[in-house]
Amino acid sequence: MPHALSTARETAEFAMADLFFSRTDRRGVIQSGNDTFQRISGFEWQDLLGAPHRVVRHPGMPKGVFFMLWAALKQERPIGAYVVNQTQDGLAYTVFAVIMPVEDGYLSVRFKPSTDHAVRVKALYDAVTACEKDGSISAEESAARLMEGIRDMGFPDYDAFMSGVLVDEMTARNTHLSRHKLVRLQSLSRVEQGLACLQVEAQSVRALFAASSQIPHNLRLQAARLEGREGPISVISSNHQRTADAFEASLGAFLEASTLGAAPLREASFLMATAKLMTEVVETLDPPGPQSHARQTEDRSHLVSLAAQYVDRATRAVSDVRRRTDFFERALQDMQRMVFGLELTRTMCSIEQSRATGDTSGLDEIVDKLKQAEMQLSAIMTRISHAVSDMMDGAERLSRSAPLCVVSGQATETAA
Repeated sequence: MPHALSTARETAEFAMADLFFSRTDRRGVIQSGNDTFQRISGFEWQDLLGAPHRVVRHPGMPKGVFFMLWAALKQERPIGAYVVNQTQDGLAYTVFAVIMPVEDGYLSVRFKPSTDHAVRVKALYDAVTACEKDGSISAEESAARLMEGIRDMGFPDYDAFMSGVLVDEMTARNTHLSRHKLVRLQSLSRVEQGLACLQVEAQSVRALFAASSQIPHNLRLQAARLEGREGPISVISSNHQRTADAFEASLGAFLEASTLGAAPLREASFLMATAKLMTEVVETLDPPGPQSHARQTEDRSHLVSLAAQYVDRATRAVSDVRRRTDFFERALQDMQRMVFGLELTRTMCSIEQSRATGDTSGLDEIVDKLKQAEMQLSAIMTRISHAVSDMMDGAERLSRSAPLCVVSGQATETAA
């Protein structure tokens, strides 16, 4: 491929410490940017200002990326994406860009990625661009193919992708630059890992109950055969069924909460990472340079306002995550009590079984199956308990870590 992104020669001008931004109007025409943007692009300001932002776009970029970007921005939603740009002399520079709506246009903050995500995404871009070249797919179809590739990478949707890779890229960047750990992002990641584990284990419990659904019914039948419908084993088996039904109802609420909680958690991670980027941009605003003082004043106003906005949104999102995490701790305690109830009724059934007269072989087999199912449930609940513990630990770390803040036009963060 003549414009393959995977093999494109990258400029040496772009360093890991570089962080740059550009601002456009609603049409995507460049209005401003910092000196780092101008230096890395290789264009003079006179060639950048008033030009469409695609002037720096690498020709190997698939149309589907920009279809998704514009779809989000037109809904006034921020979006993050890997983008390969091209300098004036034809060299490439790969960025992870976070693009945000502002009052009269859009502002994009960009930094140098360094994880394997970027390598895989560029290979995906090359594959989709090859399909675009023969004219067989539209920009919308290109976006759909990109989403297929993103799902193949293990991300269920684009929000999960942009949040996950942004956090990974910023963590790798901080490590490369020997900076403090991103405590709040790591804490959110711990909560997210716990939540993902909960979803898997809750489904395991549901599958176990489905596979064991006939055991309580068969137990009642065997009990009725031995002692009639009002015998002690029949009563115990009915109590066991009611407890199991209550547990399944709680499990349904638990699973629904874990599913619904994924999106707010990803949003919190994305907002927190974006807020951190914005605070760093504010801290490193360029001194007076070739741009007019009025434009720099406008840039500062936009950047400080955006930094404060995203810090506020991230703080509220984190509070929501902590509230949701508390629900899982309470729900776990309720389900653990029900598991104890199931074990207790089965034990009582075994005691009454030993007193029964007549042939109890059928009942013996059913009680053994019930005990095996309870042992499996206990093992799964132990894993769920560990996952909830991880989530609570992450939430507690969030509580202890000092928030990002923007004071007098300067943004700061105190590491916990």
